[in-house]
Amino acid sequence: MSVLGELNKQVNRLGFIDLKLLTGAAFVTGLVVAKLFPDLLTAGTGWYVLLALACAFHPMLLLLTRDGGGATSDES
Repeated sequence: MSVLGELNKQVNRLGFIDLKLLTGAAFVTGLVVAKLFPDLLTAGTGWYVLLALACAFHPMLLLLTRDGGGATSDES
């Protein structure tokens, strides 16, 4: 099994609360990075919108395609 498949299996075991805690941890990590490197916050709004779109492109593509965007391991 691939590394991503193994990680997906582990993430699927997490509950709703665990996923929300991980989201909070990622948010706080972002705050720490902003505190350590305040020059990152001086970028214009357009850069943040571009970065958000770049990060959301692949997940949104998977959500919007009919078959989920990839082959499953059952297709041999």
